Amino acid sequence: MEESLIALINDAASSWPSGAYALGKTDSGWEAHSFGETRDKARAFAAWLLDRGYSPGQKGAILGEGSPEWIQGEFGLLFAGLVSVPLSAKLTIDELRYRLSHSESAIFLVSSNLLDKALAALAAPGEADIARPAGGDNGLRAPQAKTRTSGITDAPPPALVCLDSNLSREKLRAKVKNTGLDWDSLTFLSQAIEQGKTALRDRPGLANRMDSIARSLRPDSLAFICYTSGTSDNPKAVMLSHRNIRANSHDAFVQFHTPRYKTLIVLPADHAFIHTVAIFTALWCGVALYFLDSRGGTMAGIRNIAGNIQECQPDFMLTVPALSANIQKRILAGVKAKGPILQRIFEAGIEAETERLGNGYRRPSLARRLGLLPASLIARLFVFPSIRKKVFGSRIKFCVSGGARSPADQERFFTALGLPLLAGYGLTEASPIVSANVLGCAKFGTVGKPMPSVRVAILDEAGNRLAPGQPGEIAVLGDSVMLGYYKNPYDTARAISDGWLRTGDLGFLDEEGFLSVLGRIRSLLISDAGEKYSPEEIEESILGSTELIEQVMVWCDHKKYPCALVWPDPEKIKAFAAANGLDEPLEVLQALIGEFYAFRADPRAKKPQKAWTPGTFQIIPAPFNEKDGTLNSTLKIVRHRAALVYGDLLAYSYTPEGSNADNPRNRKTLASLLKKP
Repeated sequence: MEESLIALINDAASSWPSGAYALGKTDSGWEAHSFGETRDKARAFAAWLLDRGYSPGQKGAILGEGSPEWIQGEFGLLFAGLVSVPLSAKLTIDELRYRLSHSESAIFLVSSNLLDKALAALAAPGEADIARPAGGDNGLRAPQAKTRTSGITDAPPPALVCLDSNLSREKLRAKVKNTGLDWDSLTFLSQAIEQGKTALRDRPGLANRMDSIARSLRPDSLAFICYTSGTSDNPKAVMLSHRNIRANSHDAFVQFHTPRYKTLIVLPADHAFIHTVAIFTALWCGVALYFLDSRGGTMAGIRNIAGNIQECQPDFMLTVPALSANIQKRILAGVKAKGPILQRIFEAGIEAETERLGNGYRRPSLARRLGLLPASLIARLFVFPSIRKKVFGSRIKFCVSGGARSPADQERFFTALGLPLLAGYGLTEASPIVSANVLGCAKFGTVGKPMPSVRVAILDEAGNRLAPGQPGEIAVLGDSVMLGYYKNPYDTARAISDGWLRTGDLGFLDEEGFLSVLGRIRSLLISDAGEKYSPEEIEESILGSTELIEQVMVWCDHKKYPCALVWPDPEKIKAFAAANGLDEPLEVLQALIGEFYAFRADPRAKKPQKAWTPGTFQIIPAPFNEKDGTLNSTLKIVRHRAALVYGDLLAYSYTPEGSNADNPRNRKTLASLLKKP
């Protein structure tokens, strides 16, 4: 038990019994749940589960926005010896149904915002059902859905537990009845917790059984099944143990040093980054987690970010590059709106501070830094503090960026602003953090040095170690490496060899020990001669040299030259056209082509080899998005899905007409974008 997550939860409850751990927004304000209260409610829910016939080793799925109840529910699964299966709120119904069936989840915890999706996944015919608890229903009846035969399992669907009480029982009853499922299959978490408390009081054997389950846990006992987002392949079910999460969360605790800090959680609780670095790392250091107010759904949550930050006053935040990019754009737009004088002071300050920072690890000479100081002093004293306070509150100290590759220019911008943006690297199979930049040891454009318990090697195709500076596959060794893929021994054997995890990512270690990630090996551009190149570097150069292009995906699958799919920002395109007197789509397209290739003359941009510069691009009719599956939950482009959705445009790029970006399809698409209100 000493190395289990249950022991970690108990230790935190003993260390800070009344300290705020998880906070959620209610009509009365922020409601705090202490470490002790969270542990006690989790034990009560575990008692409810055991009292109703659930047994250790069964699976429990969770679908919902991050919340105190999300934590109570998941911790309850762990106390009962069940395996937690966190699921993304952005899954389609088919994707959700597959994961429920594949994991054989016996119980399903769902927020009221996502109940419709959950019910649709359970009620849809033609798919497999889900295993129900061993030992009978004990008064809890599973939904009576239609018989399904084409899926993975043949058992009935899981019983439902609603995590919150944001909807009345009458509205929830109507939702359930409309699907044809049984109302008695749904229980409120609060109701289950109260019944569990009663069961613990009336039946002392339940507490003894929970203690016995805790003692039976081993470091390698399965704790979680987490599904990958699949940016370059189909998702896999990653098995993570108690040791995996303990080791990785402890590494984060040691590296980031956040004693009794506060943070606002704006990213999904199911994501490996938040799951480990927030929910479990907080147990080591007493961090208070404020969960974004998502009552009313995802869009309501997005609208609440700015207000929640000011209410929470976080000491640090966890972010992803897409979110940081949006914040950067808001800052720049706000500065521009204040007038040209303030804008010039701001820009001069950012430019001077960026040069003073050097690469973040090695800085210019003292004489040079002092020489740059006057250019930034006014901004540092009178402009930057007010911007930081307005956007992040008055207590913010740093941000940690994960989930996707962070552009070096983004890191420089925020650090120059006085808010270090610390980029890290990880993957679900590594629990997830492999490396991270930290305060006092950071280098822009890298993902930092390996975590204390992690070893990193760079391997060639034959598995030989490569010298510093040579790119190859990143391999990882340590206590945070997964147990394997659930029900998938073939891919497990391919991914893990002698304890080393072959990540499938291309990167290199430099002479100072910093890791750089170049991209997914399977996402590499492949020429007709079989040569390979990372698309991410080219995409960063394009996006970093123009404000007109919002999204870009460079592509080459055994072709003579790469091409690209582009989504320009319609509003910025319109403003650019008006400012430059461009009246016709053809004129705007020619200007856009110039912007696409602006990185060639940009001294800050990396210059890819000429052979890897896209020979053409096609404008897509809508941005990459989660609805069509071209973006995942952390807003990374899902390349294989984008290639499928826009396969006709990629093929068109290799026709005589489409080989030039100034083509009829681009003119038509751009004309349509310019006309949109």
